[in-house]
Amino acid sequence: MATYILLDKYTVGSGGVSSITLSNISQSYTDLKLVLSLRSTNSSGWNNAPTRLQFNNNTSGYSNKSLRGAGGGVSSSSDDYSGTARMFVGESNGSPIGSNAFSNVEVYIPNYTSSNTKSVMANSVSAGNTQYIDRNITSGYSNLTSSITSITIETSSPNSGWQQYSTVYLYGIKNS
Repeated sequence: MATYILLDKYTVGSGGVSSITLSNISQSYTDLKLVLSLRSTNSSGWNNAPTRLQFNNNTSGYSNKSLRGAGGGVSSSSDDYSGTARMFVGESNGSPIGSNAFSNVEVYIPNYTSSNTKSVMANSVSAGNTQYIDRNITSGYSNLTSSITSITIETSSPNSGWQQYSTVYLYGIKNS
């Protein structure tokens, strides 16, 4: 049975932040799980803000595919994010979508201390109203071969960051 231990938590304060970095991540666990509740400062139309991760400030070698369902109907697309500077893990609500609507993202990172490339699995949903719902299932990897010691959560929307009350929880998972 796996045991989840809260390693770090962060809540965005008044005025927001451009990115969130969790550093000095304990190396005592098998896997990591991130639980994010995010609201972007993006204010352009109905666009949500892409949520991206970066490990150890590594700016290359991320590759992933995302299966996406968007809008009020059922649709899907496969997005390829190969060779990018950050890993896409989902969309986050922007300012125009509901005044208190936060998106939810869960990210699982197995074997984060290994000397192999790091695989990542993520699920996200952002739903501000019945007109726009965005769901993503993402899997990918980072070619980082050192242990993950820091994770930065940011958006690639221009001049955007995270609004007040956005939260990040990082759990260490130890398999018994």
